[in-house]
Order: sequence, then structure tokens, then C-alpha cells
Amino acid sequence: MVFKKFWMKYKINIMKTAITLLVIGVVLFMIHNFFFAGVFIKDSSMSPSLEKGHVLLVQRGIAPKRYDIVLFARKGYSAGMSRVVGMPGETISIQDGKIYIDGEMLEEYYGKEPMYSAGIAQQALTLGEDEYFLLGDNRNNCKDSRRKEIGIVKRSQIKGRAIFRIFPLAGVGSLKNQ
Repeated sequence: MVFKKFWMKYKINIMKTAITLLVIGVVLFMIHNFFFAGVFIKDSSMSPSLEKGHVLLVQRGIAPKRYDIVLFARKGYSAGMSRVVGMPGETISIQDGKIYIDGEMLEEYYGKEPMYSAGIAQQALTLGEDEYFLLGDNRNNCKDSRRKEIGIVKRSQIKGRAIFRIFPLAGVGSLKNQ
């Protein structure tokens, strides 16, 4: 009789634990797929702001702003990380390594070095109402909107904004002003 009571209590505890773990798993799955994602940086396109091997928390479902670091789907490539430079409705061009928006030079300090190639932005490009122009901080070693195979990025291709560096531990923190 004592053994039977113990066994019933044990089974109930196992069931409670299993249900709790299932609920936690579903909640974590939903958070990961709908609100946030962890991203491992695989290349140096955002150097020096982000380096190969860094791990970031990306917020999904955001409206990108200028200078945000975003995760985006690239045609024919794995997802990429770049900085938003051109916003919907703006005209972008790159002349002598300088970025011009609507004819005015953009004052920005994110580029690792002077830009050697203007790519498709050598001629002025006017962005549509849901289009963005993205540049990697490592301007001479990245696959960004200047390349014909990437080009202008639609809002639907932007999967989220990098908001927090998780790793390396020495660099843990917000990416708000990165």
C-alpha cells in the first residue's frame, strides 16, 4: 500500500514536470521564431563593429531605421548582417568613396576604411517605398547592396535588428550605438 501511494505520487510528479517542460519548450520556440533569434556571425563584413564568432540577439518584426544593424535574407547566399544606410524613398549614390543621400553627403563613421567600389550605387538609385540600401562596415570586404547579386533590399527580406551582443563575454552589451 505504501509503495502504491509512493508510485502514484511519483507518476504525478513526472507528469507535472513533463507538462511544465513542454510548456516552457513551446514558449521558448514561439519567442525564438516570432520575437527574437540568436545569430552567430560567420564573416567579417561588419568588422570592426562585429567580428567573426560574435553571437547576437536579433529582434524580429521591427521597422528598420538608419544605421541599424540588420539581419537580412540574401538571394543565393546565407543570411547577412549589414547596416541600414538608405531608407525608402531616398536617392542613394556613392562618389569617390562617399555616400550621398538625396544629393547630400552622409556623415557617418561606421566604415572600416575608405570605400573603393561604388558598385551599383555609382549611378543614383531611388529606393521604393519598401526598399533599403545596406552596407557592411567592412566596406571593401562584404556582400551588401552595392553588389548586383544582392542589390536593393526589400523590407520583407529584413529579418530583424541586432540589439544585443551575447558573446564574447568581454563585449556583452547593447548594440544601440554600434
